[in-house]
Amino acid sequence: MITIIDYGMGNLRSVSKALESLGASVRVTSDPREVAAASKLILPGVGAFPAAMRELASRHLIDPLKAALAAGIPYLGICLGLQLLFEESEEGSGSKGLGVLPGRVRRFASDPSTRPATAGLAPRPASHDRRGGQGRPESFDSAQDSALSEVERPEQGRKAASRDDGTGRLKVPHMGWNQITSRTPHAARSGSCPLLRDIPDASYMYFVHSYYAEPADRSVIALRSTYGIPFTAMVWRQHLYATQFHPEKSQAIGLKMLQNFITLT
Repeated sequence: MITIIDYGMGNLRSVSKALESLGASVRVTSDPREVAAASKLILPGVGAFPAAMRELASRHLIDPLKAALAAGIPYLGICLGLQLLFEESEEGSGSKGLGVLPGRVRRFASDPSTRPATAGLAPRPASHDRRGGQGRPESFDSAQDSALSEVERPEQGRKAASRDDGTGRLKVPHMGWNQITSRTPHAARSGSCPLLRDIPDASYMYFVHSYYAEPADRSVIALRSTYGIPFTAMVWRQHLYATQFHPEKSQAIGLKMLQNFITLT
């Protein structure tokens, strides 16, 4: 049984439907007792960091969630479910997170030259920056939920997230298909991270976010991507996995990642 934490935010239906299509038994709950008793946990998220922390606190979910993580329960965070693991975020003039991982969450700068490359990741060659896609207004829940309900299929010749807003500045939020690359060469193919088993390097995943995590401990970075600057696309530490992209919206490759989570022992 996989327990999806319902804290009043996030694309719960998309995640639960994707898991059920793979044959998983799923429980969606906001009951702290069920979270504490879970054998596997997923924390999805679409929205604002401060509001998410308030909702988790108001439902008394923070303590059982942190206790489950400390006990070694397999955890998958998706999008905001990755960011909330860190100590603080720039969103909302500074907000405290769960503090499970050291580091902070930062906002993409419209002018990437004003912010250095993060987490010691070297920029990708320019050939990886493809143009295309549609710009969308910046807001929290409404724009992101709309984007996630209208995801184009990643067929051959798909368009990656558009970078340029027409003025030479970076479009924020980052919305669309983008490539993931292993922090360690061939790590995805070698299967060192269980969730990356049979996930080819340079696969496309679907992103919807204005903020990215900057881990203090670079060893937790499992995948990176590039949007103006390199950024953390996935973290992994023992039983803890979290993706900035949405595997439930990333078609066959994303479903394979979810299948890998289902089959974790």
